Amino acid sequence: MPIQSSLQSLLLFVVIIWSSLAAFGPRGVAVAVIPLTVAVCVRAPELVRELARAVMARRGYCLLVGALGLLLLAALSLSNSGAAREAPRRLCCLNNVKQIMLGICNYESAHGRFPPAYTTDAAGRPMHSWRVLILPYIERTDLFEKYHFDEPWDGPNNRKLATETPREYLCPSQPGGPRGTTSYVAVVGPHTVWQDPEGVPVKSIPDGAPNSVMIVEVADSGINWMEPRDLSFEMARRGLGPNGKRLGVWHRNVRDDDFTFCSEQVNAVSVGFVDASARSLRPDIPAETWEALLTIDGGESVDVDQLPAPNIVSRSQSPKWGLLVSLEALVVSSGLLILRPRKRAQDEYRGRDVV
Repeated sequence: MPIQSSLQSLLLFVVIIWSSLAAFGPRGVAVAVIPLTVAVCVRAPELVRELARAVMARRGYCLLVGALGLLLLAALSLSNSGAAREAPRRLCCLNNVKQIMLGICNYESAHGRFPPAYTTDAAGRPMHSWRVLILPYIERTDLFEKYHFDEPWDGPNNRKLATETPREYLCPSQPGGPRGTTSYVAVVGPHTVWQDPEGVPVKSIPDGAPNSVMIVEVADSGINWMEPRDLSFEMARRGLGPNGKRLGVWHRNVRDDDFTFCSEQVNAVSVGFVDASARSLRPDIPAETWEALLTIDGGESVDVDQLPAPNIVSRSQSPKWGLLVSLEALVVSSGLLILRPRKRAQDEYRGRDVV
C-alpha cells in the first residue's frame, strides 16, 4: 500500500506539472507551485514544521532565494504580455498603410501619375524604390535629402541609410528580422497598378480606385526599405493557397520564395487601395475576389464594403480545446492530490472498524 500510495502521488504530481505547462506555457511552473505547496502543507504538516525551523535558522539565505523566485515569476509573467497588445499594434499597422497611401496619392497629384515601382539607370537596372520616391510626401524630407540619386540604392552613401527605416514602413506586430527591412511591399507586374515603368495616372484604372490594391503587408520580407524590389503579381496569386480554395497568403505556415503574408498571430492583413484607403482583410475571402482586387483592368466589380471584417484577435488569445482540457486536468489532479485521504487516516479508520 505505501508503494501504491507513493506512485499515485507521483502520478498526480506529474499531471499537475504537465497540465500547468500545457495551459500556461513557461509560467505554468509558477502556477503548479501553488497546488503542490498546498498539498504538502495538508498531507505532510510535520515536514512543513521542520522546514519552518530550518528557514528560521537560515533566514538570510531563504530571503535571497525568495527574492530570486519573485523576480523569476515577474519575468515569466511579462514574457507573454505582448499578445494582449496585439490589437493596438494592428491598428498602428493599418495607420501605416494609410499614411503610405496618402503619400503615394500626393505624389500622383504632384506628378500627374503614381510613382513607378522603381527607377532604372541607362542600362535598365533597378536603382531607386518607390518607397524612397515618396519620402517627401510622408513628411520624411530629412531622409530624402540624405539620399543620393546619382548612385544605386546600396551605393556608398545610401547604404548608410539602410537601417534608418521610416516608422511608416515597419509594422509593430513584426519587430523581428534584419534591421532596415520593410513590412509593406507593392504588388507589381502586368494588370496591376505598378505595371507601367513610368507610373500610371489614377484616371487610367478601369476597375476604379476603391477596388484596386496597391500595397500589402508582408511579414519577414527580407527587403530593405530602400531596395527596388517588391512582390510580383504571379507570386501573390500563388499565395492564394492550393486549388485556390483558401486565401493562404495569410496562413502562418504558407511561405513562397521567402515571403510570408501578414502577421503570424493575427487573422487579418493590412492592404492599401488606390483611393488612399487602408483596410484589414480576412484570409478567407474568395480567391477570385482577391485576384480581382490585385488587378486594375479585369472588369470585375467588387464591393469592398461588403467584405466581412476580420477579427483582430491573436490566435494565442482565442479559446482552444487543448487549453480547456489542460485546465480541467490541472484542477482535477490538484484536487485529488490535496483531498485524497492520507495513509495514516486510512489506517486509523480501518482500526476503528476492526474494533
